Formats: sequence, structure tokens, C-alpha cells
Amino acid sequence: MVTGHLTTYLMITSLVILQGAASLLNNQNFINAVNTFALLGIATIGAWQATRAAARDKVIISIKKTTEATHVLTNSAMGEQLKTSVQFATSTSVLAHRLAALTKEAGDAAYATATDIVVKEQQALLQKHLTAQAIVDAQADKIIEI
Repeated sequence: MVTGHLTTYLMITSLVILQGAASLLNNQNFINAVNTFALLGIATIGAWQATRAAARDKVIISIKKTTEATHVLTNSAMGEQLKTSVQFATSTSVLAHRLAALTKEAGDAAYATATDIVVKEQQALLQKHLTAQAIVDAQADKIIEI
């Protein structure tokens, strides 16, 4: 990047010096040659900068795509883990209630009630994740494409 700016600066400085020399010599052919060289130099600099900008844009787009894919994968995995936790807590609760119905002991009934609380907590975590993810997805839709 510094090299590019230095090259541009040196080229422009050289053109200014040549134009000054051409004016001092008052030679029309030399002035025309310097002006042609200046136009070609400016066109070259513009093309070079456009090429660099296009390459930079490709890198930015690639990073953006990778970031989005990683984000989707991570959130999908988190959502699946939370769904698994809800299923496990629900299965545990069902088993605890069956055990409590069979034994009719107060401790088993208390445990079954506690497992119901765990199921609600796991469902709340899943819902919180889904809500947060919906907000993030809505914000991502508003981002202007590069």
C-alpha cells in the first residue's frame, strides 16, 4: 500500500517537473509530448488503482462469505444442542413422573416436579436463542451487500 502511494506520488511529481520544463523551454512539441505522457500516466494510475480496488473487494467479499457461513454453522449447532437439551430434559421428566407414579414416594414426586422446572428452563434457553437469532438475522438482512 505504501509502495503504491509512493509510486503514484513519484509519477505525479515527475509529470509536474516535466510540464514545468516544457513550459520554460516553450517548445510546443515537447509540451504536447509531456501532456500525452501525463494523460497516459494518469490513466495508468487510475487503472492500477481500479485493479487493486477490485482485488481488495474480492478479498472482502470472500471474508464476508466465510464469516456468514461460520455464523450460520455456529448458530445451527447451538440451536441443535439446545433442542437436544430440551429433548433430554423432557425424557428425564417423563421417566421421573413414571417412577413417581410407580413408587408413590414423596421424594420421587419432588424429583419429578424438579425435572419439570428443568424442562421449562431448557425450553426458555432454546426460545431465547431462537429470538436472539431472529434479531441477528433481521439485522443481517438490512446490511448492504458489498
